[in-house]
Amino acid sequence: MIGRVQLGAAAALLVAAGWNAGTAGALLASPLALWLAGLARADDSDHGPYAAGAGATSAGLALALAAAGHAFAAGLAGVGALLASARAVALAERSTELRATGDDPRQPLGARVLGIGAAFVDELSRCVWRVRFKLRGAAALADLAAGVRGAARSLRHREPRDSGALHRLPPLLEKPTVRALRTPRALELRFESTLEPLEVGGDELAAGTLAHAWLLRADPRALRPVVVCIHALGGGSLSREQRRFDAAGLERAGLDVAFLTLPLHGPRRRVRGPWPSGHPLVLSGLVTQSVFELRRLIGWLRREGAPAVGLYGHQIGGTVAALAAAYDRRLAALVVRGTPASLPDSWLAEIGERDRLALAAMGLSRAALEDAWSPAALLSSEPRVATDARLIVAGRRDRICTPEQTRALWEHWGRPPIHWHEGAHWLPVGREALGRTVREHLRERLHAAAEAAELPLTRFRS
Repeated sequence: MIGRVQLGAAAALLVAAGWNAGTAGALLASPLALWLAGLARADDSDHGPYAAGAGATSAGLALALAAAGHAFAAGLAGVGALLASARAVALAERSTELRATGDDPRQPLGARVLGIGAAFVDELSRCVWRVRFKLRGAAALADLAAGVRGAARSLRHREPRDSGALHRLPPLLEKPTVRALRTPRALELRFESTLEPLEVGGDELAAGTLAHAWLLRADPRALRPVVVCIHALGGGSLSREQRRFDAAGLERAGLDVAFLTLPLHGPRRRVRGPWPSGHPLVLSGLVTQSVFELRRLIGWLRREGAPAVGLYGHQIGGTVAALAAAYDRRLAALVVRGTPASLPDSWLAEIGERDRLALAAMGLSRAALEDAWSPAALLSSEPRVATDARLIVAGRRDRICTPEQTRALWEHWGRPPIHWHEGAHWLPVGREALGRTVREHLRERLHAAAEAAELPLTRFRS
């Protein structure tokens, strides 16, 4: 009822301002933004992404109108942007439960403002993801539900002794293709994945069997511990990941840095644009294939003389790192950042209530997702890395990997060291403190493991 009244008022204002196209556009956009923001009830955060999208749309229109000289119209659109953005931020703040993460009300005002902005960016990214998901037709949703149900039945009927079959021991990586980039200290590695696409991977992963990684070495003649960094969905650019993982800081800490590229990302991407699929089975297959390739890379680094190897993963990269640590005893340290404890809960939270109900009517339940995603389940395994060698990094205002998810993983792992920053998923606040904590953790564990290691007299191939 409220939505109809607001749309009617917007139409009346349009008629009244029909002689001025700029004013008409602003008068339409501002009520529309308020209408979208009004969809979010005070006790429901499910519509926060829509409010964020409405705020961003109105803000863009305000800038366009201001550039065109329509000052009054730009002001009206700006008011709509502020109101919709404020609603999105309020919903994000209400649902994050800052007190439960140890939030200090005496923190500087600047950190609070930056944290609020970071939460808004998270909500905006969720809005983009939901809009992309909603563009699927009913037939695509039905195929998605049928595929998940089929994968769930297949994995559910495996015998207990086969529960780790999807993470079987990979063959040795003998001679990858190595190419120097600009300087001998930067190497590009390519090697065959040798993992056949499984029923959880689909055809989309079939062409991504050529694995890819980068290796940065401060001194090609020295044997230093190595940190393997695994990026988030949508990443894979070397320059971007060097900044995101603070590769320069890790090198100053006496560590070499490697970057594993996930399938369908970076140099392995086959199409332009956003990450090509939101299908849950493709995500499960991506995790399985990445764990397989990561373990091959770890073995090669150890045989080439790395005295110790640690893993540092962000978002889905943290899932890959944690699963590799659960099946590989050769690791000395593990850091995960913004990594959800339950992929089914995280995925269902992203698609929105209406789509959840539509998929449930088609038979795609949370239990089916759990079975289909059992190869990527973190709460059914535990890293073989010592508890004090694990580190969890999380944002108090993270809207994608919420604090509830982080606490569940922290409890399951025996309450290892944890670092809370004031930001959200994509924009951490307090990068210096975050980077210092991660560097110190990896430096202490990896150098201690390197001193205790007995290694063959080998060195990295150039």
